[in-house]
Amino acid sequence: MPNPNSRKKPILITNGSGPASLEWSRICAKAGYPVLIANCGRWSLCATSRSVAKHYSVPSPRHEPRAFTLALQEIIAREGVGLVLPVYEEIFPIAQARSALSTLCPVFCSNFDLLRCMHSKYEFATYARSHGLAVPETELLDSVPALESVLTANRSVVLKPEFSRFSSKTVILPSTREQVRHVRPDPSARWVVQDYIPGHQICTFSLAREGKILAHAAYATEFTVGKGASIAWQAIHHPEALKWVGRFLQLTGFTGQVGFDFIEGAQLFAIECNPRATSGIHLLADQPGLLRAIIADHASCLIPPTGKKAMHGLLMADYVLRRVRSPFALHHFWQTVSASRDVIFSHSDPLPFLCQGLGLLDLARIAHTHDVSLTEAATFNFEWNGQLDTQEGDHVEC
Repeated sequence: MPNPNSRKKPILITNGSGPASLEWSRICAKAGYPVLIANCGRWSLCATSRSVAKHYSVPSPRHEPRAFTLALQEIIAREGVGLVLPVYEEIFPIAQARSALSTLCPVFCSNFDLLRCMHSKYEFATYARSHGLAVPETELLDSVPALESVLTANRSVVLKPEFSRFSSKTVILPSTREQVRHVRPDPSARWVVQDYIPGHQICTFSLAREGKILAHAAYATEFTVGKGASIAWQAIHHPEALKWVGRFLQLTGFTGQVGFDFIEGAQLFAIECNPRATSGIHLLADQPGLLRAIIADHASCLIPPTGKKAMHGLLMADYVLRRVRSPFALHHFWQTVSASRDVIFSHSDPLPFLCQGLGLLDLARIAHTHDVSLTEAATFNFEWNGQLDTQEGDHVEC
């Protein structure tokens, strides 16, 4: 890691499109570091932010992974970058090229094979279970006959793609053929089936280096876009989740950002893992020393105060129009909004908030061009679904 006492070198954030990228840009700039953004696509939430010193347009990590990582190498060499901070799923091609990138500067991520294992809903569950960590029974589906066998067994299950995000295609407790008409597993697009666990969802977000937790936030899921993407977050005290996460990260020696989704009923079960930034970063953003925890050593784990709230204001406005239908629900919604920080708006950095409409227009363009939903359009250029580049990743047992 860089010497914290040396001249502050630029930090390269490898995606400028999402709220977590903007949060990290502001965190880094507030700590006195020049911020560089490497973004693919026509629009970037961070492009108008005063926290960003330079904004680079790079090839798509999903569609041109080799060109993407070569572009990063050029930026690192040209700007004298001191740290590469991957945010979303562009972390996978970065991890595949980690050996080359790390000769130029530190990269805050684990090796490719570990990241892949954690992102795979089947491999993650298999690994966790093998080490005594509680997860639902999880099986792999790679054919339609395998799916038929599950459906005819009359089990209480959840179906989801092996590699996916936001629960956009998840089917919970399927009871009709219509509900699973889009589920067509094959060896190149595998699905998983998990036993359904009744309870409520708990999410966590952590920063770690070599298996040591540097910062951690836990929060409940209430306000969402679709089935899974949270748009409001309230920090909760959850020692059991912290213990589960700490054990997993210690076992794997993980370095980077990671989120876990849990279901809490009679017992706490981890249902999936996201080895990247998640919305929990918004609950940690104002913790003193958060960036220093990555760049240098930090004696203790940073945890936000219980009850701390944040929200995505524009999406909450859409939520109230679409889903709030009673005076009680409206009152509860208003209590949440009035007590929450909007993660996009900042008095000292207002343009990202004012330009959000341009982002929605760009998402609509991508959705129309590629016949995907707006949620899927948000990650279309950088999501990672198990595809491999010809670069060799480091090997780790997971």
